[in-house]
Amino acid sequence: MAYRVIKQFADNPTLCASIDGETVALNATFEAVTPATERGPETKRHIRLVTQDELKYLFDNGTNIIEKSKDEPFKLPADKKGRGMDGETE
Repeated sequence: MAYRVIKQFADNPTLCASIDGETVALNATFEAVTPATERGPETKRHIRLVTQDELKYLFDNGTNIIEKSKDEPFKLPADKKGRGMDGETE
């Protein structure tokens, strides 16, 4: 049995969850940018894609935007660089 984000949220490329203190992307990998301030320079963090085991953990712990599915995860339209939901080039 596979797990996926429900359809209403599947088109949000920066949807995240926190698992054991780590931020994971639920739909697509992305780079989070914190702008520079007086206190420090701009920072960038790569947010990796969630695994099926992590989706199961979220589902089992009551996250209501994760569902069990026999089908493939919903696909995001390719971005300007041709990457789809999984970060892979189509």
